[in-house]
Amino acid sequence: MDLFEYLRASKTAYHAVSETAKLLEKAGFKELYENERWVVERGKAYFVRRNSSSLFAFKIPDRFCGAVIMATHSDSPTYKLKSKPFIKKDNGYISLNIAGYGGMIHSTFLDRKLGLAGRIFVREAGRVIEKLVDLPDVSISIPNSAIHLNPEINRGYEYKISKDMLPILCESPDDGEDMSLERLFGESDVIGHDIFLYVKDEPGYFGVNKEFVGSPRLDNLECSYVVAKAIAESVPNDYISMFAMLDNEEVGSATRQGADSTFIVDCMHRIYENLGMGIEEQKIFEAKSFLVSCDNAHGLHPNYVEKSDTINRPYLNKGVVIKHSANGKYTTDGFSAAVIKDICEKEGIRYQVFENHSDVAGGSTLGNISVRHFSIPAVDIGLAQWAMHSAFETAGARDIQEMDRLLKAVIEMQE
Repeated sequence: MDLFEYLRASKTAYHAVSETAKLLEKAGFKELYENERWVVERGKAYFVRRNSSSLFAFKIPDRFCGAVIMATHSDSPTYKLKSKPFIKKDNGYISLNIAGYGGMIHSTFLDRKLGLAGRIFVREAGRVIEKLVDLPDVSISIPNSAIHLNPEINRGYEYKISKDMLPILCESPDDGEDMSLERLFGESDVIGHDIFLYVKDEPGYFGVNKEFVGSPRLDNLECSYVVAKAIAESVPNDYISMFAMLDNEEVGSATRQGADSTFIVDCMHRIYENLGMGIEEQKIFEAKSFLVSCDNAHGLHPNYVEKSDTINRPYLNKGVVIKHSANGKYTTDGFSAAVIKDICEKEGIRYQVFENHSDVAGGSTLGNISVRHFSIPAVDIGLAQWAMHSAFETAGARDIQEMDRLLKAVIEMQE
């Protein structure tokens, strides 16, 4: 599976975790389940899912002193169907009732081919069954108002989700029946759902020399793919390699499957138990561990140079980005930056640094949230991109190989 196949298949966080699980299973990882007893052994690799939208994988060498934990997120900004999703208009159309999920650039979702995917819960033979769903042959759209009817559109416009962003699903059915999830997805007795809109634009290369990658959901599936591939292909030496792919980063991570949950800690404690580690050994183990939070970074935009710091500004195709923040929104400090720089310089891996412009507020990610639950040294890194949280984002094609090399070097490092 290459990056474009992964991006194409990962329409929602549920699909992204499903594709990641397939990649890991192909590499010999065995799936564990939270509601069953774990049996883990040295020299083996495992993964577990929570809520179908988060995943924790780990590979245990024969001997180890600590862990290298790599963290990404599975979700991207989009729109989610509300509990009662169908709005029947008096004018003969059916629209979708949606809520915003995360901080997307609304205008970029207009006049595009959009799809519907996620999961539904159906009742079958007296049991509630979860099913991943997608409608690959059905496209919907959120049409713009014509400029003739909204002449202020190019002078600044505030988009209202409940007015401007409602997708048109179809004409009202001729048979007079109301639209339903059962009718839409061809299922019966749907009693629960988590359905999101996704952008159908195809991922691909562009630029005269194919130097750029363009795709929906690059933030943060690009990093998720590279981390999954690195842990699948690498052989750890002195550290247990761990991969936490967490949901709900775009809405604050405060869910049972997010970075602000006990998911990572729960998994680590069960590993400790299986490996016969006492409290003292656990604390020594954690003191020797290291977290690498992987999430994309704002690359210098040639049309908005003034939005970037004058010198701490990364460029597309100039290497892995080490992200710093004076206010703690990123976990990088002098020590953790030095660890990554030392590896990069020894391995000939290109790297650069990022800090926000001091007068322009930036975002944060899951690293600083995760370390609230297990206090270990941590660094935030990523790949430079443009148009973060747009329906279609852009990154550097050559940077992916640099990140792959760095992550493999981190996994394989020795004490």
